[in-house]
Amino acid sequence: MLRRSRYALVLAVALAWGCDQDGATALRVKTPARPVALATAVGSIIDLGNLPGAASAEGLAINDRGQVVGCSYLQFCNLASGSRDPQRAFLWDPITQHLTDLTLPSTAPSEAFGLNETGQVVGSVNSDGRRAFLWDPSTGTMILISDPLTPGAEAAAINGRGQVVGFGRIRGGLVDHAFLWTPDVPNGTTGSMTDLGTLPGGSGSAAFGVNDRGQVVGCSYTNFCDPTNGSAFLWTPDVPNGTTGSMIDLGTLPGASGSEASGINNGGQVVGASGANFTARAFLWTPAAPNGTTGALTDLGALPGSSGSQAYGINNAGEVVGCSYTSFCDPTSTDAFLWRPDVPNGTTGNMIDLGTLPGASGSEARGINDVGQVVGDAVVNGAAHAVLWTMTETIVPLAITPPGPLTLRTDPGRCDAQVSVAPPTTTGGIPPITLMASPLPPYPAGKTIVTWTATDATGSAATALQSVAVFDPAGFAIVAPRAVTLEAGPGGTASVDPPRLSATIEANCPGGITVTSVRSDGLPIDAPYPLGTTGITFTATDASGYSPSASTTVKVEDTTPPLLTVPGNSVVDATSPSGAVVFYVASARDIAAGVVPVTCRPPSGSNFPIGTTTVTCTASDPSGNTRGGAFAVTVLSAPTQIANLANSVTSLGLQSGIATSLTGKLKAALAAATAGDLVTACRKLQDFINETQAQAGKKISTGDAASLIATAQRIRAVLGC
Repeated sequence: MLRRSRYALVLAVALAWGCDQDGATALRVKTPARPVALATAVGSIIDLGNLPGAASAEGLAINDRGQVVGCSYLQFCNLASGSRDPQRAFLWDPITQHLTDLTLPSTAPSEAFGLNETGQVVGSVNSDGRRAFLWDPSTGTMILISDPLTPGAEAAAINGRGQVVGFGRIRGGLVDHAFLWTPDVPNGTTGSMTDLGTLPGGSGSAAFGVNDRGQVVGCSYTNFCDPTNGSAFLWTPDVPNGTTGSMIDLGTLPGASGSEASGINNGGQVVGASGANFTARAFLWTPAAPNGTTGALTDLGALPGSSGSQAYGINNAGEVVGCSYTSFCDPTSTDAFLWRPDVPNGTTGNMIDLGTLPGASGSEARGINDVGQVVGDAVVNGAAHAVLWTMTETIVPLAITPPGPLTLRTDPGRCDAQVSVAPPTTTGGIPPITLMASPLPPYPAGKTIVTWTATDATGSAATALQSVAVFDPAGFAIVAPRAVTLEAGPGGTASVDPPRLSATIEANCPGGITVTSVRSDGLPIDAPYPLGTTGITFTATDASGYSPSASTTVKVEDTTPPLLTVPGNSVVDATSPSGAVVFYVASARDIAAGVVPVTCRPPSGSNFPIGTTTVTCTASDPSGNTRGGAFAVTVLSAPTQIANLANSVTSLGLQSGIATSLTGKLKAALAAATAGDLVTACRKLQDFINETQAQAGKKISTGDAASLIATAQRIRAVLGC
């Protein structure tokens, strides 16, 4: 869901919308570029006034001709809210010093968000629903470029060829998508609409800026578009000003949960804001190459006393404007800023407060042109005033260029060098210029960073750094530590105490000699060492670059056999004349290899004969260490099982008559089985089974009877009955 609110009550909405236009067009015969070395100061701020009948106005974009567009209104300027306030899109011209009403006939409310060097203006108008418009100065008419889209569209910016970007219900659904409208001819008034889509995972998107190559910026979102929830995007056409291309995510500032892009210049630098938890910071995204699709974000910071900021506009020199705030970006309580790079299109610079109108409670800057003029608004007694800031240039700031790096020998018999370093050069500032170096010579063996400070008559200071390297020409030697042999621990690795892997430097002047170590496996020297032999090369380097090396090894061995676990001795009943199938579990774990296989004879699941069988097991680890173990398995014969069955009958506490009868049959079966008379034994066991069945549920419980019968049947199977 996409919302635009002029005076939002929550930061998520207040930061969601940056209406920016960098004014980049094909017409560049303008005021010459300002000298790079000059510092910027605010020269003047003027109130652009209101349209007739309006109480307030906001300046939202400016071109290099100094023309300004925005919105003049009675209560507030926000068509997205469904307001029918008689707000009007205006065009202010620096020649006439007059606001022109751009709206359609029949008093349709409108807002203007962008314009180019030809004077074409874009925005939205409430004509039976909010629609994107293009106002062309050659005809003085407003064209609805979003028709036949569903009402709800907005045009946010226009480039020098007349390409327009914004957002609307392009697919006829309930969620806005960013669009690119391309005229049939450059700066024409008929054209076609392209849906720019969303980033992966996004449901909606909005475009807020476009440069002369047709690169588009904005935000992709799932819920709504603001610097803490959206994802700033850059859409680059396959060919300049084409209608097919690809969208990338510009990322967020560290610790931020979202981002939003508001403007882009002709070099592909992008501005916006990124933040989390209702606070955002203005960012500058600079491509690795002009108009490239890889780059890095820079946090532009905030003015002193502020916690957050929002960038709205950028010109082709990389100068950025926006607002700095403590609660949210609202001109009633924020400060308009200008951030200027140290060098054109650089990523370091300074932020200054542009100030505001007399008696105003706050201000915000919305756009900047290549001449350095800034447009925005300020609030006085609750009413917004569209304002224009004009920059002036001051003195060239003080700058210092240090001498080149020095590499020196130590003085004879000493471990330092007394040297007179050449002074740095300075530019700018107000004479006299004083220079100071810290620290002062002599400089010890090794590298010393000398900080040069230049101070002019006003107290302005500039600093620069110089490297001074001092070395002993007598040289030095490096001795590697002794080879280390260790027993493997858990996981097959071992750690070495750091002192055992410390190289020794033999030198008259050891100061400033650095030692580095490289393992043959590429891991850090203090990381655990694997089984086998790992080489370590130690390299010592002095300030001259002399770098001898020495090597040692760390050998990790595994001599510990695995831990073998076997079951205890067990007794089982035979189930056939040949004995019984017996299953068991034996396992082994090695300290280095973890679980290792175990080999047992006879193996689990074998048929064990009647009598006692010894099982022998052996476990081996990958290093060849073995451990053995054994246990006994006793398989009971039929006679023994008959005797055990008789004991079971006795233990049941049956009536003496039935107990005597049953045990008598079992004694007869035992005697016959012992004598080898298997026929008699089988018959007696069957008699036992029959009598037990007859008494089941009567003199013998059903459960006990079933257990006795099952045992007798198993014994008959052992006898081969």
